[in-house]
Amino acid sequence: MSNHKKIEVTSRSGFTVLEAMAAIFVVTVGMIGAFGLITQIVSFSRTSANQVTAVYLAQEGVELVRNIWDTNLLLIDAGFLRRDDWTNGLNDCAVGCEIDYNDSPPFDASYSEEKLKIGGGFYNYDTGSEETLFKRKITVTKPSADLMAVKVEVFWEEKGVAKIVG
Repeated sequence: MSNHKKIEVTSRSGFTVLEAMAAIFVVTVGMIGAFGLITQIVSFSRTSANQVTAVYLAQEGVELVRNIWDTNLLLIDAGFLRRDDWTNGLNDCAVGCEIDYNDSPPFDASYSEEKLKIGGGFYNYDTGSEETLFKRKITVTKPSADLMAVKVEVFWEEKGVAKIVG
């Protein structure tokens, strides 16, 4: 019998350089993917917020015209306007108007593509220190004697791409 001792190899602790590089690569690819996903989410959120704002500005344009129309009907009812004047203040909007909440008739019929401003939490053309991305064009036509057609378009540019709601 021989007195040879068996040497057993135990598992090694630690990483080889190749394993460390592979682990760093996997972690880096995961971080780049996560960063790309976060960037896309932020971009999508900004686009969605702009679209929602544009929809609300278009709705506000319709409501502004409706308010003028309602005022005209009340003035007709009170005897201050003739029945034929139910579109008073809106007659020059066939080529487009820029109307905001603090305007009064007659409106500027020359659509100048001026951007809306924010003043006191409200969008308007006259006051406010911060100019927004948005332009609003309100077009009012009379297809017949007792019918009024209202079209509101809101324009803005995002990342060099023209956007429109209307």
